[in-house]
Amino acid sequence: MMHKYSRFILPITLFIFCAGCDGDSRSNPGDNSSDNDTSQTNEDSTTTQEDSGQTTTDTTVGDSDSPADPKCAVPEKKTCNALCGTGCEPGEACLFIENSWLCATEGTVANGGECNGSSECKKGVCATGTDGIPRCIAPCLDDQDCGTDSVCTLSVQGAEPFKFCTQKAAACTPLVSGQCPDGQSCYLANNATQCLQIGEKGIGDSCVSPNECADGLSCLNVAGVSACVRMCSTKGSDTGTEIACDTMCGVGKFQQVQKDTKTGYCTDDITIPTCDPVAQDCDAGKGCYQTSDGWLCLPVGTKEAGEACTTPNDCAKGTFCLAGTKCKVICTPPNDADKCESFDTPCVATQGGAGYCDQ
Repeated sequence: MMHKYSRFILPITLFIFCAGCDGDSRSNPGDNSSDNDTSQTNEDSTTTQEDSGQTTTDTTVGDSDSPADPKCAVPEKKTCNALCGTGCEPGEACLFIENSWLCATEGTVANGGECNGSSECKKGVCATGTDGIPRCIAPCLDDQDCGTDSVCTLSVQGAEPFKFCTQKAAACTPLVSGQCPDGQSCYLANNATQCLQIGEKGIGDSCVSPNECADGLSCLNVAGVSACVRMCSTKGSDTGTEIACDTMCGVGKFQQVQKDTKTGYCTDDITIPTCDPVAQDCDAGKGCYQTSDGWLCLPVGTKEAGEACTTPNDCAKGTFCLAGTKCKVICTPPNDADKCESFDTPCVATQGGAGYCDQ
């Protein structure tokens, strides 16, 4: 059962990337700078005692298990480090698979090379590039991790704190046609736009990169669901070149893409799966959370029971944000000793046959 996205608003991630993020042409801190930093650390930690003529080494520079380059540390609550492969076994790489970073057998395709899946890549993720061909694209933390023609701007749900390298964008707007060369359309990503080869996917079709979508559509990620959606103007009325959201989507059936832009999308173009809060029957990386539109599958949060929260999925799987106040453990009313015993409290009934431990 699927639910049309309407009133429930979550942060939006826009998808765009290119095949120009070649790992061979960029400075990768996991491949080269780590060695340089280690050399510098060893050099700095050696001091000469002139009085005794002895050389001693300071062994208190840090945890011996910590990587020399801070960028190579495994982020909290992540399996591995996308840049350096820290956390993976020899012969494995940290790849973005099914909306999360996982250790998998290292592929043979370098960044920018053609691929049929992320498991074929040496690093990063496999997705459709600017030329319409699936390619491996590079992970990054900042622009220094990308080549001179690319920037670290592509945010993907579940990939945080890492992003992906994208080509520097050309100036265009997705609301006006005819700005790009023949066979290309203007696609939106975060606060940047770019002319890319036009895709074939239609409204509501699942997507990874923007130019999988047809002309006039963009690939948006809303609550962990990525789909091709119609783009419209939030200015309130049609102009000679732009169509107002109320006209395109229906009155009130749109959401602004970014607070600082006048671009919106039709909310009915995206559907979010409904779920059983007790069974937690969502796909990997998602939990069942209570929203104004019922229980929906959303990307899992990190906050534990009792911690303050503001959005439904701020909380960890198996908990939810009660009325924007605190994370509560989901249970089966009226009593659920397995879930609520540690709190010595009853299971208070809520929507969908579920309840919460009233700790």
